[in-house]
Amino acid sequence: TIVAVVFLRRRARAAGKEVRSWSGLGLRRSWRPWQAGLAIALLGGLGWLSRAAGSPTNYPLGVTHGPYNVAALAFWTDPVHVVGKPAAPAAKAPVAPAPAGAAVSAPAAPEVAGKAPPALPRPKVVWWLVALVTSMVGGSFVSAKLGGRAKLLPRQPGETIVAFLGGLLVGLGAGAAKGCVVGNIISGVGLLSVGTALFAVTTFLGNQAATWFYLMGGGFRSRR
Repeated sequence: TIVAVVFLRRRARAAGKEVRSWSGLGLRRSWRPWQAGLAIALLGGLGWLSRAAGSPTNYPLGVTHGPYNVAALAFWTDPVHVVGKPAAPAAKAPVAPAPAGAAVSAPAAPEVAGKAPPALPRPKVVWWLVALVTSMVGGSFVSAKLGGRAKLLPRQPGETIVAFLGGLLVGLGAGAAKGCVVGNIISGVGLLSVGTALFAVTTFLGNQAATWFYLMGGGFRSRR
């Protein structure tokens, strides 16, 4: 996107046309919610198309598996690097049946004594998921810098503890649901999944309850 914008601006300048400022392009001001929603939907569609070419599994557009791949890349010495779709497995040759009356030998029993424990499976690092997560973090930082909102502000210790516990609960919830809000609600509802539709309803109700009790200071009885 950056390369395309710079290229079009230079070509417009060379043709003597008026070039809008960066703020006029919407890079230094806040967007309205419907504008941001349309832009995210368009970007998500393009991301899903790129997933079809760069992810080895039928994984929807989501963020949950990305941090796992980044952690495997950072802490595993010899992971399995996956760059594109793997080749289709070769078809196995059919096994001819044994002739009638032939003796069939039983498979040999594995040796247990002195056998080394099985090695741990090597985790797969899907580079499309790594690029998705790192680009999302980097793009969010660049967007906040352009809007003048990237600031490190001191926080109270209680807020830090709440943020840590909240992040831990979100991670546990994503692990239990096998996906994040993006993967379950946006991709799942688009695939007409009943489970993800139920997840969307419970997520909405949970957010409303947390907002009422924690941010608005509400209780079980409404205040006057």
